Formats: sequence, C-alpha cells, structure tokens
Amino acid sequence: MSRFAIPLALALTSPFATASPFDTCPSKAYLFQSSPVQVYGVNLVTGETALLQSDTGLNANINGVGFDFEDRYIYGYDTSNKQIVRLGQEFQAEVLNTTGLPTDHTFYVGDVYDHTYYLYRQGKGLFKIDLTPLDSDPSATLVVERITTSASVSLTDFAFHPGNGGLYGVDNRTGDLFLFSTDNGDTTYIGNIGVTGTFGAGYFDVNGYYYISRNSDGDIFRIDLSDYGDDGDVTAVKFADGPSSNQNDGAAVPMLL
Repeated sequence: MSRFAIPLALALTSPFATASPFDTCPSKAYLFQSSPVQVYGVNLVTGETALLQSDTGLNANINGVGFDFEDRYIYGYDTSNKQIVRLGQEFQAEVLNTTGLPTDHTFYVGDVYDHTYYLYRQGKGLFKIDLTPLDSDPSATLVVERITTSASVSLTDFAFHPGNGGLYGVDNRTGDLFLFSTDNGDTTYIGNIGVTGTFGAGYFDVNGYYYISRNSDGDIFRIDLSDYGDDGDVTAVKFADGPSSNQNDGAAVPMLL
C-alpha cells in the first residue's frame, strides 16, 4: 500500500461548496479524535497510523462515524453542537438538516449500512436516519427515527460486518461482544474478547476481522469474526499501537487492502 496522503487544511466556505464525495471507496480505516477533531489514517496491514486532516472546518468533536458505500461520504455526529455532519474526500464537514434528533443527549456510537445511518446511546436507544433524500437534494431534511429505547450495553462504538451485515459492538465494562438487531435493537451475546476498556473506535476489514481501538492507551485490537464467530472464540489480539484520545471513533471501508 502507498503511504498516506499529505494532511489537508481547506477551509469550509459554504455548507455544500467543497464537500465532494470520495472518488472511490478508500482503502484505509480512519480514526476521528479530539476536539477540534483530527482525522488519522490506519493501515490495516501494517498497523501504521498517520495524521490526514487537522482542520475539518468545524471547531468541534465528530464522533459516531461511518462510511456510506452508496454515496461515498463519511457520516458523523458533531458532539459539540449536537448535529449530523458528513465529510468527503477532503475531510471538510458539512452540517446536515434533521428533524427528530434528540437534544437532551449526545451520541458517540454510530455506523452506516445500506444507505442508513445508525446511532446508539446507552439508556436512550438505537436510532436510524435514512440518507436517501440527500441523493436528490443535499439540503434535504433527514428524519431521525428511534428504533428502540432499550439500550443497556455500555458501548462507545459499533460496526457492520461486511460478510453477514451484522452489527457488532463490545461492552466496555465486561469485554462481552454482542450482535445488535437493527430491526428492534435486540442483542445476542457472541462471546468475551478477553480485554476491557473504553473502545471508542471499531471497524471491519473485508476479511471479517473486527478492529477496536482503546481510548486510554491507543492500543488497536483485532477480533477474528471471519466465520461470524461461530466457533465461539472471539479473543481480541493486540494488532498495533495507535494514538490515544479520550474522544475517539473509527470508520473503515471493508475492501481489499
């Protein structure tokens, strides 16, 4: 794989002027950290990390990020201003119009699947946002729907498996791995990964390996879910050292690396 791109610092001059989608599906994972947010690239072959963008045009933290195959944008939640944003290939954030987005709490957990953005908050519920209206009108108002108010797992991120479309997340307190239903929010216990901590970033590669990044020390762990965890062994193995942060989230495009 070639080395990561030179950091960009383009100012956002209007809500929709500079946010161009990725030309192709990017072949790296991304870590969104700190406030103002910084974007790092993660090489899922070597574990190497590099700063890609230190100025997204928003003086804010962006969390709950996920990449959308349909329109090739990264979607996220601005925790500083409680709003939904999306970022294109220059990592410049544009604010999206929404209705029904809760104002009494923030979100740190999110991912995108089948042109739908999912958000989760323990004790508040699982939510979804249909992104289809943006296809014809980038200023369209997106409707935020609550799937369920049941949300007992202590999550700080989750991610969709590229093979079975399952939504997986690790309970920070126990290290238990769960499968989440996007229909009703029900959870299925898969196994214990053997480590605990605040895993603020999670993403998959095309082979079904689940990567989680621990905020406190930046350690990136890899869990083999290539067979969907059917053998019961979901032990996390340290994969690489990464940048540590108390505000951390991840997104990846599961494709050949």
